[in-house]
Amino acid sequence: MKLTPILTALALFWLSMPADAQTPEPAGATMTGLFPVYVLDRTGEETKGRLVSLTGSAVVLEMDSTTRTINLTDVVRIDRQGDSLKNGAIIGAVIGGVAGIITAGGLADCPGASSHCPGTRVAGALIATGVWSVIGVGIDALIPGRTLLWKASSQGSRPSSGSGLTLTVSPQNRAAFVGWKIGR
Repeated sequence: MKLTPILTALALFWLSMPADAQTPEPAGATMTGLFPVYVLDRTGEETKGRLVSLTGSAVVLEMDSTTRTINLTDVVRIDRQGDSLKNGAIIGAVIGGVAGIITAGGLADCPGASSHCPGTRVAGALIATGVWSVIGVGIDALIPGRTLLWKASSQGSRPSSGSGLTLTVSPQNRAAFVGWKIGR
């Protein structure tokens, strides 16, 4: 009988330590790291503030030194300032990949030994993909945009109480919850 697996398991068990939860921030701590949002209400008025919390019934914004609570039934949509740079990276990578493959196809007459040509072609295509991906991210970063956080359902004048995706965000508590509501 080999003792190695048993000794390894015992050593890992002996070295493991209990995990402690993080201590909560004291009450009254300043709220930092809250991101700017735009809240569009049913009258067409747009309110800009920093998101404190977003629950199933209300959105709380910090505006200057005050907070404002808006019923979610009065809200049409909530947008976050800024958008993801992922789409710029993807577009740039596609352009670079195509350009790299076309350029690598022109390397049919490699100088020297022909055994280095396939590696040179692959390296050229990968480098072009990476360079153009960075260019795409740079261009996308120059274009300000918004990211949709929440949108009211189109049924009636208030959000649907049926089934669907739910989102609860609380930057103040540094927590987010995404779930699926099974409604009636």
